[in-house]
Amino acid sequence: VQAEADMDGWLKTHAGMILGLASASYLKENDIKQVAEDDELIKQIVKALRESMNVLKSLGITIVPKKNRILHLLPGFLLESVFRKLVGSEYAEIAIAGHAESARKEMRALADGFLVLCQKPNVSYGTFKRLTDSI
Repeated sequence: VQAEADMDGWLKTHAGMILGLASASYLKENDIKQVAEDDELIKQIVKALRESMNVLKSLGITIVPKKNRILHLLPGFLLESVFRKLVGSEYAEIAIAGHAESARKEMRALADGFLVLCQKPNVSYGTFKRLTDSI
């Protein structure tokens, strides 16, 4: 385990990543397998992720950890495949659906806070907003 020096960047990156996934889970009543089977929803998750990372970058917030910076460079179809596999896993049942189910108020608070960040730069965040409206 390595300590993260830029905890603010890590927390904001994490929020930007999990909010789209949690929102998709809520849209399918926390049936994460249904999320994995919905091609359009997977595309929205990927687009929302890109939007949230663009917001952070435009504000000068470092995407942390470094490995998450590559997500912006990968083609959409590849990210969709990765996310489809992720949300179709047993891990997702606990880490996404289970956590989202028990933390809806916290997710709403995170979404509201992140949406404040979204309004500062001149960056598109429409898909992120639409997804997080489901929280």
